[in-house]
Amino acid sequence: MRPALRHSIYHFAHHKCLTVYFHRVLSRASRILGVPFLASPGDLSELPEEPHLVLSHDSALPYPDHPSVRASHVIRDPRDIVVSGYFYHRRTDEEWCREPNPDHHDLPDDVSYQAHLNAVEKEEGLIYEMDHVSGRVIEDMATWDYDRPDCLEMRFEDIVGNERSAFDRLFRWYGIRPGHARRILQWVQRYSRQGRPGWRALLPNRHIRSTSYVGNWKEHFTPEVKQAFKARYQAALETLGYEASADW
Repeated sequence: MRPALRHSIYHFAHHKCLTVYFHRVLSRASRILGVPFLASPGDLSELPEEPHLVLSHDSALPYPDHPSVRASHVIRDPRDIVVSGYFYHRRTDEEWCREPNPDHHDLPDDVSYQAHLNAVEKEEGLIYEMDHVSGRVIEDMATWDYDRPDCLEMRFEDIVGNERSAFDRLFRWYGIRPGHARRILQWVQRYSRQGRPGWRALLPNRHIRSTSYVGNWKEHFTPEVKQAFKARYQAALETLGYEASADW
């Protein structure tokens, strides 16, 4: 019998770029294909020799130096990452965000990242978010190597609302056999916002705002926030192809 998969698959993600959705889909795919699934953060020091699926949550995992690996990478409009990150970090249950953290050197010892975001006005909070967690995400996206021929580059904006067609293309890129791909696509649809149990059901916290918003930054960026973003990340915005100039 032919193996379901002859090579390994790696997906490189960024915070607020459909990471949870990809985790659910790839986890289901591993069961259908009968291959191991691993995700970071986590101990990935010993990867299986046989074909496997890997999800790098923050794209920090070293890129695999193997010609048979097929990879994918998703980015999102940096402005929407700031907005999504701001609202997420105000309500998440993640301990690093809810508890005072010595890594947050600009906050008092007894104030957490989340508490600070909830204590200041939205305008100040958005700027703080872009100077911290979301800022690091933007920098990671801007410095990613986009010239790898074995990596399919995708955008959040092209996936949301078109999940089935986007993943159909992705599975063909991965080299997944059509019969298996059709089975996985059923779960892609089920996990999508149009399907059941619904998009929000796959997220770890029900308070999280809908990830279907594209261009949502326009609703929340005041002139001051826009100016702050341009001063910090206009070059990244152009590098990533979301704007051609600062005239936005």
